[in-house]
Amino acid sequence: LGVWLADRPAAGRRDMAEDAVQQAVERALQKAAEFDPARGTAAGWLHGILAHVLSHAVRSLRKRPAQPPA
Repeated sequence: LGVWLADRPAAGRRDMAEDAVQQAVERALQKAAEFDPARGTAAGWLHGILAHVLSHAVRSLRKRPAQPPA
């Protein structure tokens, strides 16, 4: 999901998507011991982590005041 967002030029926030992917990987490595295959697949678990990181990033963007174009 993050890679897909990073590759969409219309999104205009490649840097944000790349940061989110990096944060998701870091979080997954920190919480690897908590993964339980009985609760779902590793891909689903990683997708959930990335979705959480991305939703937090979007909320943070909405809280920032709009900046005039350069």
